[in-house]
Amino acid sequence: MISFITNYDEATLDNYNTYQTLGLSVSIELSGNSATQLNLLNELSLGAKNIFIMSHGNHDKVSDQNKNNVFIDSVLEKISDQNVFSYACNTANILGEKASKKSITWCGFKEPINSPTQDCELISIYQELFNFIFTEYIKIKCDSTA
Repeated sequence: MISFITNYDEATLDNYNTYQTLGLSVSIELSGNSATQLNLLNELSLGAKNIFIMSHGNHDKVSDQNKNNVFIDSVLEKISDQNVFSYACNTANILGEKASKKSITWCGFKEPINSPTQDCELISIYQELFNFIFTEYIKIKCDSTA
């Protein structure tokens, strides 16, 4: 599994800081300055893997650390039959549909979402939520398993 976590502004830094508290076991971690489209393409060229993302998004894009669109066609081609969880605004719309046409199970949001605040009272809730998502989204293969 690949984690892809940006931290280039206040919201993505909140994502990054929350991710750092989770203690998730991933085979490849692309976070902060290493969360770039080129690094993701390089890792995917070694074999497709499920991807866990926390970044900014829009209807047809997910941003990398340099604010470039990560999921261009050449990236989508490399992750066919894999699962992606995108904690980023609106990515289930155009991008999610485009990904599904390439046999990618895309788990994302159809609306804007908030970044997880670094409130001490909420961190345990975020940890429980993201740990659940992290272990379960890779099992989704159809509507009923979702």
